[in-house]
Amino acid sequence: MVLEARIGLLRDTVLDRGIPIAVRRESGGWRSLPLPGGSEVGRVLYDGLRDRISVVTIDGTLDIRFRWRRTSFEWRGRRYAVGRMLWGHFTITEGTRIVASGTPTMSGVRLDDVMADLEPIARALVLALALRVVAFGVAVAAGG
Repeated sequence: MVLEARIGLLRDTVLDRGIPIAVRRESGGWRSLPLPGGSEVGRVLYDGLRDRISVVTIDGTLDIRFRWRRTSFEWRGRRYAVGRMLWGHFTITEGTRIVASGTPTMSGVRLDDVMADLEPIARALVLALALRVVAFGVAVAAGG
């Protein structure tokens, strides 16, 4: 499964295996998009002040608080670690098993090889990670 999220000035898009999925912007910085199967909607928020991602689905809520070391989150009773998003590549692991790998892009994030455990939230997760990458890019550009 390959997913890519593109954040734009007027419109955001998630590509699921090359097929564009529309993202709706909501008040308070929230974004919503259909999850696999089409009947569920996931909601995503990136809080730049706290460097935190929130994902809300019918299956539950996912919160990722980014830290300098050991960023992790729980989903369906399992703990996943998010590797550093530096130098053009990162991984999401469960123990020693890689469940997703990704690459920041100019307009978001591309996730390759997403395993089945994260598939129900993969679209929302790639969108949330893209919002974080783009926010950091804007902050760096504004500071330089």
